Amino acid sequence: MGRPPKKYHFTTVHHWDDFEIEESDWADIESQSGYKLIQSSRSEILALIRYFLPMAEGERNAPLLYAPNPKSGNPSKRSEAENRLRKIKLRATDLRNALNEIQDYTSENPALSADDLIGMNCDRPELGGKAMPPKARFCTLRLANILKDFVAACNAATQELKMLEGKGNLPKGFKRSEPFKDGDAWNECVATIANVLTKEGLRVSTTPNKSGQSNFVRLIEALHKRIPPNLVPKRSGDDALEKAIQRAIHQKTRRTV
Repeated sequence: MGRPPKKYHFTTVHHWDDFEIEESDWADIESQSGYKLIQSSRSEILALIRYFLPMAEGERNAPLLYAPNPKSGNPSKRSEAENRLRKIKLRATDLRNALNEIQDYTSENPALSADDLIGMNCDRPELGGKAMPPKARFCTLRLANILKDFVAACNAATQELKMLEGKGNLPKGFKRSEPFKDGDAWNECVATIANVLTKEGLRVSTTPNKSGQSNFVRLIEALHKRIPPNLVPKRSGDDALEKAIQRAIHQKTRRTV
């Protein structure tokens, strides 16, 4: 099984603070799973699901970081954001260089007549507004100064994007923003629920028992029934769910060792 493709670290999600599991639902969950859950464990599991829901929604909605190449179908080596940043920076740099070809705007260089005409027809206040020579030509000088700051912002954005995509070194004290990857939220939720039960002294296992599925697998199935169906990972059969839970717990244990 290949790794899920990386997605952007941002997208639009809903708030799920009002998500509830009613008392009657808890009774059914306990009946189906065979666990008897104390109130504090119920509260922790509910909080975990409230955290899981927007993260799962983010995984579903976030666009791919490296979209497939239209011709080959393989993931592109550059993200669309990186492509756009490169294009913007290149165009902005070219324009800034063109504006700075004449460094002395007070000279009698006849080419500055172009700058005079631009300034006389430009009413943008940040560029000086419509003006008459010799002030009109400073419209292009103001734009050149704006572009200097703009290109610097493009450079900073490029470095930040590299860090977000895992390509650059982080400055000291900064934490990398992890991109969305399908399944991460579910894995984290399942593994943390397992920790909650273990703290309570309950046995957590995915090995089938005499009555069939293990208590923990049945608990996750019961919780799935309370979660919006479009946010529940699709599994083909009980065996697939058991293996997915095993992987989630194993990955969590491996990361914390």
